[in-house]
Amino acid sequence: MANSSGATVNSRFLGRGLVYASVSIAPILMNFVATPFVTRVLGPESYGVVAVSVSVFQFGIVLLTLGLAASITRQAILEDSGRSGAVATVLAGAGCAAVLFCLAVLLLPWWGPGVLQGADPAILIYPLVSCLGLALLQNAQSLFRAEQQVASFVLLGVAASVLGPLVGLLLLLNVERTAPTYLSGLSAVHLTVGIVAVLVCLLRQRPRFVGMDFAKSLSIGLPTVPHQMAVSFLALLLVAGTSRVVGLEAAGGLQLGLLIGSAPMMLLGAINNAWAPMIYRTPSDSRGDILRSSYGTMMLMVVLLVCGFVVLAPAVVPFVAGPVANGHLVTQVALIVASGTPFMTAYLANIHLVFISGRTAILAITTPVSAILALLLVGLSVLAGLPLDIRVLAVAVPLFHVCQLAMSIAIRRGRSEIEVPALKLFPEISVIAALIVAGLLVPDNFMLLPVLSLGLLATLAGVRRKQVARYVRRVGVLNAG
Repeated sequence: MANSSGATVNSRFLGRGLVYASVSIAPILMNFVATPFVTRVLGPESYGVVAVSVSVFQFGIVLLTLGLAASITRQAILEDSGRSGAVATVLAGAGCAAVLFCLAVLLLPWWGPGVLQGADPAILIYPLVSCLGLALLQNAQSLFRAEQQVASFVLLGVAASVLGPLVGLLLLLNVERTAPTYLSGLSAVHLTVGIVAVLVCLLRQRPRFVGMDFAKSLSIGLPTVPHQMAVSFLALLLVAGTSRVVGLEAAGGLQLGLLIGSAPMMLLGAINNAWAPMIYRTPSDSRGDILRSSYGTMMLMVVLLVCGFVVLAPAVVPFVAGPVANGHLVTQVALIVASGTPFMTAYLANIHLVFISGRTAILAITTPVSAILALLLVGLSVLAGLPLDIRVLAVAVPLFHVCQLAMSIAIRRGRSEIEVPALKLFPEISVIAALIVAGLLVPDNFMLLPVLSLGLLATLAGVRRKQVARYVRRVGVLNAG
């Protein structure tokens, strides 16, 4: 049964998940291409304005989607209104996002100065436009994910993540070398792609508004707003707080470290676009076997992702950060952030079952509490004598994911009888921990990290030889077919 389940898991979601991951690879690659130019053209302090603005729209997207990105996929698969009802929810969500955008613009004189210290808060109009466009895109992509419309999902996601920085950079080089110039190009592309995504939904399916469907989607999605905002709020508070206490240059370095270090988690989230719908569709009597088998597969993939990241980071991060790199500080921040990836994987394995139950209200409390606990622990560490260093501040990210995992286990136990071996994959977590520590201790050693990575991967393959052998046999069968 276990062998069959493992093969089924690979055939169902692994290939599609890797295709979805291309949406996350695109912005990562674009950051590697565009950011070195942006940091060098603008300089550390002006890039700090861009860093704070990027943190604002990453935070605001969650607010403007109203959590519907989480519930639209569920509605299209599990509710009677199905695809047509989900399209109606996409439209209703677009209207709500527009209203919230206008409200945020009206209130900008009140909240803007508190976020952007030492610069004109009117600049924040650009990340607000990005918020609106990306909120429209995310809700539409939730429908594409449910329908397994991989091409639409990928193409529109890549358009937003690649064309935005590219247009901003072209304006920066040809019009005026200022932060508002770059942000104006970025926001214009984000809004355009969001509108196109909603139009694609309408062209494929006529919407059908059914009774209280939108209210039900909101009741499932809204509790996830604090849940999702907590992640963005954590980053925004760290970056904005650093800009006020330490300075814009340090804030730019921290933001880059958070952005680059989240690359493995971005790829994990992209693969989750295939993982979550597969778990939703699996019949309840076999869901436990499939979830456990797929969780093991995901953890092995995470080991590969983090290993590759640790090996590449010492060379890539300084190139991307340029004058913002500040020695090895940004590289070490990125490694610290990446260490949260295995805990996020275990969290997702539990949270799938919570969403299937439809009882998500508790997430409105547990996720903000996780963020607060992480910030408190870091704050207390600084008060206890640790330096106010961006590496110390970055520890809040893996601490957040550890708290999230602990709370997700407690929530899942009250909503599902299925047990997830979240804490039983010790070999995988040990490999990741050893590589992260090595990267922190010798961030400039370009020979030791690849050798250590290969050795640890070989050891893990020996420990998991039966599981790896099943994957190899499965690939052979697929190629033969």
